[in-house]
Amino acid sequence: MAWSMTLYYPFEHVAFTGWVVPKFSRQFVDENRWSAISCRFWSIYIVSDFASSVLKLKELAKRREKVAREIQSGSITENEAETKQSDIAKQAKLQKLHLARCSFFLLPAINWSLPKWATDPLLPESIVNSLMLAEAGTCIYQSFYT
Repeated sequence: MAWSMTLYYPFEHVAFTGWVVPKFSRQFVDENRWSAISCRFWSIYIVSDFASSVLKLKELAKRREKVAREIQSGSITENEAETKQSDIAKQAKLQKLHLARCSFFLLPAINWSLPKWATDPLLPESIVNSLMLAEAGTCIYQSFYT
């Protein structure tokens, strides 16, 4: 995940330079091309982040099973079990929200990764904006939940 962001930012900065200083950079930089390349690395990050959250959910399921075994064996009290179970449930909910955010990000990232994303986009602007609004709403809900 870190490598994808390490590659994303330099390409995005080159594209940004093309947008901010168009007269100077127009002869050196095709900003839409550089932005598309950077978004490919961002897409890799999103897919990796999604996979990471799936693995975290599997780990939380194992922790939930472990707590259930501890309850059956009587090695922890009911209060300890409730505390552990509520902590696991909270972490699982946060991971599910994060999966939703990754899902909302993925289609716009793919759209912006295409070579002619600015002139011939895969998705209409209204759909891209709706997905990004849904991601922002999920992010706000997630931030208040924690």
